[in-house]
Amino acid sequence: MTSTLLEHKNGHERDSRVSFDVKHHKYSVDGMDDYISVTTIIKEFFPKFDSDHIINKMMKGANWKDSKYFGMTKPEIQKLWSDKAESAASLGTLLHNTIENHYNGVNFSVDPTIEKGFAQFMEFEKHRLANTGLEPYRTEWIVFYEDFHIAGSIDMVFIDPKTGDLHIYDWKRTAELKKSNPYQSGFPPVHRLEDCKYNHYSLQLNIYKFILEQKYGKKVQSLTLVVLHPDNQEFILEPVRDLQKEVGELLQFAVEKKLYLAK
Repeated sequence: MTSTLLEHKNGHERDSRVSFDVKHHKYSVDGMDDYISVTTIIKEFFPKFDSDHIINKMMKGANWKDSKYFGMTKPEIQKLWSDKAESAASLGTLLHNTIENHYNGVNFSVDPTIEKGFAQFMEFEKHRLANTGLEPYRTEWIVFYEDFHIAGSIDMVFIDPKTGDLHIYDWKRTAELKKSNPYQSGFPPVHRLEDCKYNHYSLQLNIYKFILEQKYGKKVQSLTLVVLHPDNQEFILEPVRDLQKEVGELLQFAVEKKLYLAK
């Protein structure tokens, strides 16, 4: 794997121990490919998306005839949702890669499909340069925690040159960042967290913070979601609350219940 400009400049001694297989989405540490991704471990603690149940409920509902899906079969609706998710993931990856190239001084062109999202990112850059004093430190930083056999890629890490503290930012190409769901929550020990995108992402960034502070000797000062989507007029910054207590409980629970391969 070719190192990036920022990785070369701000490398860590643990970097050489970990690699990522993009095709199979697998992390390997010290030659062992049984590591669980941070996003996967979070999914284990929330109800799985059940399209059959949701569509059945829609079709039996009083407002079914007014639904935009009325007249479609269940398989047709499921395919529509699947295609939409696949397209969104592809565009999200393209936007992430373009932003990574920007920070690492790589020549790039902006694909027309992500022009508006990237324009919002450039507005974020103006905001960062004018208001934060933060400097780029690492992009797509792959980090891991041996005790729990987890690994993940941090979208963006900035550093405060005055203090040396790190700030984690995560690019989210989503039109709406739902922050509540009174009808559904996570499983113990995160049962107090409602099942919504904001809480999923908050746990994700908090696990990254946990790893950097516990295993990399770093101090992480803040966690922020940056929403970039063409349906929105401008970029949106969503600060992430501290969930270090929940992260510690979640990881310990996973080990005690032998959900993963950590010893």
